[in-house]
Amino acid sequence: MRFDDIKHVWPAEHHDLSAPPTHHSHLSDIGWQRRMGLYGRIQGFRRAAEILHHAMLTDQSVRDLDTVVFPYATCWRHHIELQLKSILVQLRVMCDLPAKAAHHHKIDQLWAETQKIIAKEFPDEKVDLDNVSRVIGQLSKLDPDGQEFRYASRRDGSDTLPDLDRINLLAFHEAMLGVAQYLDATDTAAGETISMKREIDEYYAEAFDDWDSY
Repeated sequence: MRFDDIKHVWPAEHHDLSAPPTHHSHLSDIGWQRRMGLYGRIQGFRRAAEILHHAMLTDQSVRDLDTVVFPYATCWRHHIELQLKSILVQLRVMCDLPAKAAHHHKIDQLWAETQKIIAKEFPDEKVDLDNVSRVIGQLSKLDPDGQEFRYASRRDGSDTLPDLDRINLLAFHEAMLGVAQYLDATDTAAGETISMKREIDEYYAEAFDDWDSY
């Protein structure tokens, strides 16, 4: 099917969500990522936000600017939530803390726990932590539980995003990119620290085994 023909699609007997791809350029290979946990989704939601942002500002379509903004902001928020959950796992392993899963969507709570560990382990990062805290605090206020950009009303019938009428897409995107870059760097640093600690532990374990053999 050509992309120009998509607008003319109508339900048909041959439609099948599980149809095998006929060409590698039509293929999304997600199975291989199963062992990588959240990685594909963390990167995917960020990339989706970047693609949507570029499309909105490039096309300058009022229709898109006023509608695509909802999935765009949702992608950014979900990226931050998933990244924070990934970082918390890494930081807790790095600090030899007990494993603890976060089964909620409150990014302010996720960040508060993350910030506490970072501030203790990396005390020189106060300025960065303050800047990230401000932006995540603003995002959490806009969308506390991941529902505000997704739905027009809450379960109680009240309007979502009641105090938000306009979004500066340039400023919003820059702020989110800054937070995303910081969190990505933190995740990487924690992972490298864990790898280094494991190498040291393995080295000393082997050294003691050799010593015991004498």
